[in-house]
Amino acid sequence: MRDMSRPMATIRTGPSYTMADGKGWMAMVGLSLPIWREKLRAGVAEAQAMRAMSEADVRAMTRMIEGDAAAAVNQLRATRDRQVALTTDVLPRARMAIEPAVAGYTSGQLPLVSVIEAVQALWLVQADLIAADTQLGLAWARLGRAIGSYEAMMP
Repeated sequence: MRDMSRPMATIRTGPSYTMADGKGWMAMVGLSLPIWREKLRAGVAEAQAMRAMSEADVRAMTRMIEGDAAAAVNQLRATRDRQVALTTDVLPRARMAIEPAVAGYTSGQLPLVSVIEAVQALWLVQADLIAADTQLGLAWARLGRAIGSYEAMMP
């Protein structure tokens, strides 16, 4: 647009062909004089505003993507911590509760209901662990989507 505010001259030459004259050579001379400078200035200002707007859009998108990635990383950490806690702490305790319940039932000190409750508690912990594993996989997928990488989906 800035170039349009200055006078311009063009000169072109090249081969031509017409039905009347046949083959020949043509020359063209052009001159452009800017008459409406205000319109040209407005066009330049509009182009600059559009450029500033697109730069602001890029900054906003970058912030949004960075925020999505940070949220996905924090969600992944929380999900991994939950899965590790279930695997290393809760599941072994649920397994350890079965042996005393069976021994108490065998010796006649505890009813069969105590053994069944201990086994049901183990099953609930195992179901929680399966859910935690699923959530961990989903968190990896969300992180991969947030950063645009399929490699990030693999633990």
